[in-house]
Amino acid sequence: MNRKVGLVAGVATLGVAIYFGTRLWAQAPAAPAQAPAQMRVALVNIVHLIKSYHKAKTFNDEMARLAAPFEKSDKELRVNLEAWQKEAQKQGIAPEQRDKAEKEIRERKRQIDDNLLEAKKVIEKRQGDGMVQLYHEVEDAVKRYAASNGFHLVMAHHEANASEAYHPANIQRKLQGTMGTGCAFPVYAAPGLDITQAVLANLNAGAQAAAPAAGTPAAAAPAPAQR
Repeated sequence: MNRKVGLVAGVATLGVAIYFGTRLWAQAPAAPAQAPAQMRVALVNIVHLIKSYHKAKTFNDEMARLAAPFEKSDKELRVNLEAWQKEAQKQGIAPEQRDKAEKEIRERKRQIDDNLLEAKKVIEKRQGDGMVQLYHEVEDAVKRYAASNGFHLVMAHHEANASEAYHPANIQRKLQGTMGTGCAFPVYAAPGLDITQAVLANLNAGAQAAAPAAGTPAAAAPAPAQR
């Protein structure tokens, strides 16, 4: 994910910066914001929010479409590579035919590597951009819900499904996180403090509103303008 700046523009910008900088220095420092007398804290299962957000499925479908041609090429190249490898291993094969097979093997391996590098370049960039976008939208939904419901702090956590909550692997994951990074996880939360489902409902409300009701015909396209 250069632009040229003229000398005059640069000097003008510098002058503005000096002017406003001087004004700011002359002002008394602002008083720090006061914490609320009673803080309300909420929790969200951030991984569940992102995975269950309707746009995540759209994004996953897009990633699958992007990966499909590269996966197809990889499969075809590997099938061809295997065929040439079998050719090179034939008993009594002529030296010139063996040389040709070995040349083709090297070429297929190079093509497989090139295809993989191109796939990573295309997919990883889109994947990174998409994850950032999804996170921003989830974060915004959490902020809006917290502000409208009087929560001052929302902590993210990742909890397994109820059926896996007491699985040894899940408990070990929590303990390793605490011991390895010093992170905290909620051992207990009073009812109503986990706002995951409420935020998720708001996130997905747009998709439900956009989807036509069952049996409702689509709106007719406007007639072309008469000439």
